[in-house]
Amino acid sequence: MLPGEPLAVRIGYEADGDVDDLSISFAIHDNAGRKLFGITTHAMGVVIPPLSGRGEIILTVPRVPFLDGEYPITLGITSTDGGTVFAWHEQQERFEVMNPGVADGTVDVPLAVEVRPGVGGGVGSDDGAGRVVSEG
Repeated sequence: MLPGEPLAVRIGYEADGDVDDLSISFAIHDNAGRKLFGITTHAMGVVIPPLSGRGEIILTVPRVPFLDGEYPITLGITSTDGGTVFAWHEQQERFEVMNPGVADGTVDVPLAVEVRPGVGGGVGSDDGAGRVVSEG
């Protein structure tokens, strides 16, 4: 995959009877095992309906923000309080990103450049209100 492309993670399940009060855990790691991102559907406020029989749950990252590398993922299905673990796959699956661009590093940061002759001066960064804050 390329930076900025979507990632869909499919989790197949088979439940005997109705299983409810569920939360899905999802985490992305780097190759050193450091967690780059992690969240649960419970923390997101997403209610997973009771599961029964066979089916799949699809988690979608609309835009993968990473550059070159292999990224292991952790997937889990637990009760919303985390007390019951129905399934847990710690860094067993992974996805790979190949960066055809010139940026380096780990994270794909969209950068815009604007040149405005005769305005401002010095080196700084935008303070969020459109003002440049000098670093010197």
